[in-house]
This record gives sequence, C-alpha cells and structure tokens, in this order.
Amino acid sequence: MSAIDWFPSAKWGVGLEINPIYVEPARAKIEDSENFKVLCRSFFDFDWRQLLGALPDPLLVIGNPPWVTNSALGDLKSSNLPVKNNFDEMRGLDALTGKSNFDISEWMLISICDWLHNRNGTLAMLCKAAVARKIFQRVSKAQQGIKSFSLYFVDAPKHFGAAVEACFLIIEFEPGKICKRAAAYESMAAVRPARTFAYENDLLVGDAEAYELVKHLSGPCAYQWRSGVKHDCAAVMEVYAEDGRYRNGLGETFDLEETFLYPILKSSEVASGLCASSRKVIITQRTVGEPTERIRTLAPRTWEYLAAHTLLLDARRSRIYNDKPSYSIFGIGSYSFSPWKVAISGLYKKLAFSLVAPSQGRPIMLDDTVYFLSFQSRVEAESVLHLLNSDLAKDFFNTQIFWDAKRPITSDILGRLNIDRLATELGTVIERPADVRVETPVEILLPLFA
Repeated sequence: MSAIDWFPSAKWGVGLEINPIYVEPARAKIEDSENFKVLCRSFFDFDWRQLLGALPDPLLVIGNPPWVTNSALGDLKSSNLPVKNNFDEMRGLDALTGKSNFDISEWMLISICDWLHNRNGTLAMLCKAAVARKIFQRVSKAQQGIKSFSLYFVDAPKHFGAAVEACFLIIEFEPGKICKRAAAYESMAAVRPARTFAYENDLLVGDAEAYELVKHLSGPCAYQWRSGVKHDCAAVMEVYAEDGRYRNGLGETFDLEETFLYPILKSSEVASGLCASSRKVIITQRTVGEPTERIRTLAPRTWEYLAAHTLLLDARRSRIYNDKPSYSIFGIGSYSFSPWKVAISGLYKKLAFSLVAPSQGRPIMLDDTVYFLSFQSRVEAESVLHLLNSDLAKDFFNTQIFWDAKRPITSDILGRLNIDRLATELGTVIERPADVRVETPVEILLPLFA
C-alpha cells in the first residue's frame, strides 16, 4: 500500500497476496473502489496478461517475491509453485541435477519481463543479487526492449535477517531499446554506480572496465575442466582405515579389498591446500554407466559391503541414478585416474589452485564440488599450476566470478581462459612432454564417430 502513497497520481492499482491473513489488513488501508484492489490469489494461477493488457502505459510492477528455491518449497510441500519446465533449456545431466534448481523469484521476474515486453513500464523488486544478474543476462540475450537496468544493493542481514546478498532491482522497459550494461550501486543512497555489469559475446562479466583489459585471454581452452566424483551417499561410499579394517560414516567396520578404494580429497581440504587425506572412496566404475557386476568377482567383500547397504544406495534422490547399474557413481572417467591434477574448490571464496599428487601409487579422487585439470606428467601440471596462480589469471577470473553465488567458481568460468594465450602473455612455455597429449574434449571426439 506504500506504493499508492508514493505515487498519488496513479489511477489504477492491483495487489496480489496468497496469504489471507495479510489480505484483509491491506484492503482496509485503501478505499473500496474499482480502480484499487487487493486480491487473495496465487501469482502462478492469476491471469496477469489479461490484467496488464487492460491497463494503459506506463506500468509499474513492484514487490518482494519469495527468496526461496523451487526445491525448498517442494520440501515444504507448498502448492505455490510454478508449473515445472526446463525454462533455462539445460541439457541432459544439468537438467537432472542441482543446476536445474532455481529461485522462485527468478521464474516470477522472468514472467513479468515477458509481460512488460513491448510496453513502457518499470519493474522494481527486492531480490537476491544472484537472481538479478540472471535476469540481466536473460533479458540482454533476448534483446527484450530494456531501456535501463540497475541494482541497488541492500543490507539483507540487517533489514531482513537473511544471510544473502540482495538488491533492489529496477528495470525500465521501452520498445526497441537494447541494454547491454547494468549499473550496480553500493546502496540505495548511492548516486554513482560502483561498477558496471556487462553482457557481451554471450558472457556476463561483473566489471566491464576491468574485463576490457583481460578479454584478449578469452578463448577455447586446450585443457578440459572436470568436476570430481558424485555418489550422494558419503556414509557408505567413503571410509577410513582403522585397525586393519575400514570404518564408514555409520560407525560400522568392514574388511574391504583395496581394489576399488582410492584416496579422496573434499572441497574444504582442497581449499585449505591439503594434498593428502586418510579418507578413501569406493570407485565402482571407470566410466559412467559401466556395469558393476565385475566387483562381485574382483572384490567379493566389497560387493557384499555394497549389497548390505543397497537400501541406502537405492534411496539416493537424484534421478541420475535411475536405470543405471547398481551402486553407480557419476563424474567418473579416464581423467579421474590421471596421476596429477590441478584443482580448485568451487565452493570457497578464493582463487587458489593446488597440485594434487598420487598417494601410495594411486591417483587421488576429488569430490563433485571440486574442479580440476588432469595430467600424466608432473612437470606439465606444475607448469599450468604456476600460470593459473598468476596475478593475470586471477584478474581474468575476477571479472567473471560473482563471489556471493552459492558456487562462485564453475567449470564454465574456468574454461573461458585460454591457458596457452596466458602463457604467451607471461612469456613462458607450458612444458608438455612429447609423449603426452592434451586430453581432447569429448565434444570434439563425438562428431568423428557420428
């Protein structure tokens, strides 16, 4: 109702609220007229196009959408959810895993932007900064008639008790306009933007001016960044050596063969610079989808152990395990067994690459929140490690990493740096042994067999 007070010249106003407890007090604050209404309805089943189509320009859509994800509301058994669809057009595995989880406000803001397309109007919403950036990327890519795009950061912990970076998002719509820059202000009181986001060449960057200085380093990377092993059942799949036996996360001890056991480093350990761990993981496959029956023959005690925990392993919630061999894992391939790796945690807010060396003659595995490059040669791994930890590489990555994101560092961002160009810029040469070839990405190999 404050919006009506701030815009006394407004001739029409409609408020929508799903909770009836809040509807009546809101209705009491406005005069009962046909032009100003408060409706008790869900955002997701209301005909917004019909309402907005009946109103003249300019339009103002203002609000504070929920700061929760679709999966969080699903866990709460909430019915106030959008119809499920792959609106970000994710492919294959991404659409079945955590990458397909999204903020409800993201879906709502995308819908509002679609409704305001080819209209004169303004969207003004409180939302997570991460959501605002996704909206900017989407409307810029679609060239959606945007005149200006601004973010005013707010102190969410202070004002809302929410431990998240938030902003007041303002988008001005005007037919025919194309906006490729977003002004980011440090506070609501700021008169000049602290930095400017940009969307160019299908890339979202957090500091347009800084990116201009390093964008020549962009390009296809000769190496392919990978993520570590995904098994979704640490209590069973990860064990510790104890008095000649192995103890799992359930406190149980078993005799297991070494055949399928490999040392593993977690994301926190990689971020701390650790290069060894007493933890081991059961690697049931060498490639995704490989039959696991061979474990029964090669390591019968390990097979019995897995069989004893079938209920827990079958209860893994992710759909990626559906119709796969028993005890399947993901994020596994020939690269996983390379002896040398250069790794970085995707969860921690620092750019620090580490060398991961083999342990007791076995390659060290990494968990699925770690990204890494694989090498057969120590000298090549150390050469690339030196380049990635250079100030120039950090400057490049910092223009594209948004540190408030849940997983700020991603394989997509890492793969944008052309490491060979970086080496040339720094006047060095990557020491690649003559008999060791750079791993060719699967995407390049597949057409050869089509």
